[in-house]
Amino acid sequence: MAKAAALRSLAPTIGGFLLLLAVAASAVFLASAQANAASWVRHTLEVENRIDSIQILATEAESGERGYLITGRGEYLEPHQAAMSRIWGEVEALQEQVADNPAQKQSMVDLRSTLAERLAALTQGLQLRAAGDQKGAYVYTGNDTGIRAMEQVRTDLARMRGEEERLLKIRSDRAAQT
Repeated sequence: MAKAAALRSLAPTIGGFLLLLAVAASAVFLASAQANAASWVRHTLEVENRIDSIQILATEAESGERGYLITGRGEYLEPHQAAMSRIWGEVEALQEQVADNPAQKQSMVDLRSTLAERLAALTQGLQLRAAGDQKGAYVYTGNDTGIRAMEQVRTDLARMRGEEERLLKIRSDRAAQT
């Protein structure tokens, strides 16, 4: 009987301890879920930044090419060369970041193709100008092929950005709920 009374007196303490364990386990679970949700939001923002970086680099490569074609002065090639030295590394990094998303993987195939086409056209125009064929460079870069390729690059990047914005909304909402 004394044992039963002792156990009854410990029951609130044991119950409180079990409740404390349940609360602690819930807190750990919720903190983990919040960290995971925040990680996906951060990932999405990083992908969007990479997309923006590729667009900026493509524009800088184009602007540098244009400046050189017009002036023939080497300093106008610097932004072009700087952009060209970085752009494919950014594309590779983006491909790794979106490898888990089938829609983005297909967009990467499209982007690589159109970007390669546009950058090849820039290089061809520069080669013609460097060889002294200014008129040929103007004719080559004046056709609509380069413009259409750059418009397609922008379209591909916009489609990818739209997918990331869709994911950001979902992931932000999920993070707010945890």
